[in-house]
Amino acid sequence: MRQCILPRSSVSGHLIDSGLLLRVFDSVANLGGEFKILDTEFGKTKEDKGRAIIQVGADTCEELDEILSRVRELGAEVLDEMMQSWPWLSKTVYA
Repeated sequence: MRQCILPRSSVSGHLIDSGLLLRVFDSVANLGGEFKILDTEFGKTKEDKGRAIIQVGADTCEELDEILSRVRELGAEVLDEMMQSWPWLSKTVYA
């Protein structure tokens, strides 16, 4: 079990056809973290965007912060209610 877990983060966009979801998962794993898919919603047309809610964990909060910085660059965002529950996240601006 990981010591530091962000209960929910969101990835949205063209998740499958752009490879965004796979790049997020690869980044989490390559940086030593773990993820769990909590919910997904895929667009019904080419114009529709999808969304995945994932839980991300790491051995330390510093590692988790590094993972979140990387996946944020790819398009992930921390859900608003998590910012209120996790004060240490407020040191970084999340997209």
